[in-house]
Amino acid sequence: MQRMQITTLSVMAGSTACNLSCPYCISKTTYRVGQAICTPVDLGRIAFLADKFLRVCSGLPFGIITGKGEPTLADPDEIGALIEVLYAGGHGLIPELQTNGVRLDADRLASWREKGLNTLALSCVSERDEVNSQILSGGRVSWKLGELVERASGMGLLVRLTVILTRGGVDDEARFLSFMRWAKSRGAQQVTFRRMGAPRDLAREGSQRVADWIDQNRIEPSFLIDALEAGGREQDPLPWAQVFTYDGLSVVVTDHMNPPRDNMLRHAIIQPDGHLYGSWDDPGNILI
Repeated sequence: MQRMQITTLSVMAGSTACNLSCPYCISKTTYRVGQAICTPVDLGRIAFLADKFLRVCSGLPFGIITGKGEPTLADPDEIGALIEVLYAGGHGLIPELQTNGVRLDADRLASWREKGLNTLALSCVSERDEVNSQILSGGRVSWKLGELVERASGMGLLVRLTVILTRGGVDDEARFLSFMRWAKSRGAQQVTFRRMGAPRDLAREGSQRVADWIDQNRIEPSFLIDALEAGGREQDPLPWAQVFTYDGLSVVVTDHMNPPRDNMLRHAIIQPDGHLYGSWDDPGNILI
């Protein structure tokens, strides 16, 4: 029997609350197994599951702190404790925080860096602050993405920009080239371009509204791939993504959801009920 492999371990922090209103967000249309309020999983349980993940992980053992809402709305000490238990004094996982970044300041970043945070993954649709603000919050929230990237990379964090492909953002070759020049000048090291995808269960509340917006604003990544093939170097692909180097940056082009392939799971998720799942949208896919 083929051995199951898992590439990343995800831990959900905080609650379902978010400070943005991204029109393409499907997090509320997938499952959160456990209480909707902030109920952190016992750190001993997370350490136990992280140890089991290390035995079946494929490649570098990444431990991702994420959430159904914005994880940095949780108490900073909760985030710090999660980083510490994943890092395990350098003998555990490689901690990564996925966030929109608008609440981050130098003190939080420095504290989490000291506790073992390695990677800061920042979600956006553009390098232009006004575009991020308008699309992701209807103009309510201000962005200073460039300053944040410079600050984080200056502290020694690896900065990945996760760009959702949508109309009005990085939606043609000129916008791609502008974004890449900007990302390099600010000190980012990695860029992921992600294609939007509609919720799979349109019967769930809010799913149809999200699906309709995505249908009207989805951008296919073919122009990106053409530009990357022309100006970069294609690397060995991942089962769920194409990988390139481009002007000194690592670039990945991927889809919105990554189902298991060849007995390899893209994610194993520690849900708030304390159990480990192999899928974001199927509560029946429980592993431990």
